[in-house]
Amino acid sequence: MNIFEEKKIKVEDAILALDLDGTLTNSKKQVTENTKAAIDRFIDAGGTVVLASGRPTFGVMPVAKILELDKRAVIYFRITAVASWIVRTMSNFL
Repeated sequence: MNIFEEKKIKVEDAILALDLDGTLTNSKKQVTENTKAAIDRFIDAGGTVVLASGRPTFGVMPVAKILELDKRAVIYFRITAVASWIVRTMSNFL
């Protein structure tokens, strides 16, 4: 049973907010194939991915391209109090 089944959350209603450095990428600043595959499954199931980073847009786009998020609907914002609130709020559902 996965977290969505356990908490009775529809994947279509889920937002996955990911920081880049050390969360989405490894210590070499690379997105692993396993991470990419997991994100692909999440998006294919109807989930929304949010890239939340302190990096400027030009620093986020290479990672978005690796994940092929530049070809899908994606939300991007720099980390702010609002982004922090979204992550804290969503963590209540997990």
